[in-house]
Amino acid sequence: LQSLFEKNGIAYTGSDSVSSRLCFDKVAAKAAAAKAGIAVAEQIVFEERAPAGAMAAMMPLFERHGRIVMKPIANGSS
Repeated sequence: LQSLFEKNGIAYTGSDSVSSRLCFDKVAAKAAAAKAGIAVAEQIVFEERAPAGAMAAMMPLFERHGRIVMKPIANGSS
């Protein structure tokens, strides 16, 4: 929506299209935040088509932190 407004010179409030696009991808948003010096949580990213090793990949993270949160990379707000 922001891109459409920007393309047609329509004023709006909120983030521009580039920022919104970046923030929709959690991995890219975390990388940008880390690059800016903001502390971010440790993460692992699973390949959608390779869930077989997910439990083995998660266990070290769980053992270090005692709990984990799983979220889709780009499926709405975090």
